[in-house]
Amino acid sequence: DLNTTLTVDLLYTRSDQLEDAWYRLRDPALEELLDLGARLDDEQITDFIATLRKRQAKYERKYLQRSDEEFRDDAADNLRDMLEDYLGPLSTEQDERVRRTAATLARTDSEWLDERAAWVDEMERLLQREPGWQAAIRSTIRNWEAELDETTLAVYDRNTLLVQELIVAVVNERTESQDRRLRGRLRDLRDDFSDLNGQAFDSGSDSAARGGVPAAGEWVS
Repeated sequence: DLNTTLTVDLLYTRSDQLEDAWYRLRDPALEELLDLGARLDDEQITDFIATLRKRQAKYERKYLQRSDEEFRDDAADNLRDMLEDYLGPLSTEQDERVRRTAATLARTDSEWLDERAAWVDEMERLLQREPGWQAAIRSTIRNWEAELDETTLAVYDRNTLLVQELIVAVVNERTESQDRRLRGRLRDLRDDFSDLNGQAFDSGSDSAARGGVPAAGEWVS
């Protein structure tokens, strides 16, 4: 794919494939966590929820107090770090694209924190471990995004499209040295996912034998 011009549609397809690969890794890992949850005592569960709430308070202090200018600066830094991880240092023109995209992103920190707080509340309720709690947690984790507010999802989708358009533009104007780094990073990523997916398949097979959710199928690169 790197020998042809990258498009938003192609990037969207690859993103979907990565998401599918993540789901295949997530399910057997979730079964292991549910097994662990069943073995914890009540005090350990209480400590776990307290840790989540402490982290929530930290995020709220960190993100909600930002001005719009600080939000844009943070967004630009995050986008720049993400691109440079795959491409190496950006050119002046590429960095200008990053700053223009960051300036157009809508803030979603408040919505994200509200969703996270609701998720912690739901986990606390389910981890009372009443009959059927494991199935309820599986359902909550797998269907959480489907329950999000449509307006919030629309904002997420718009931001995602803007970031995808940035990635496409920067990748298509990459230099020779950036191309070499990108190809190497993608090879490493494919290898990592192949290794992890093999481990997930093995774990999933064990989980299936216990009545859990198996991870099956090959990762699509």
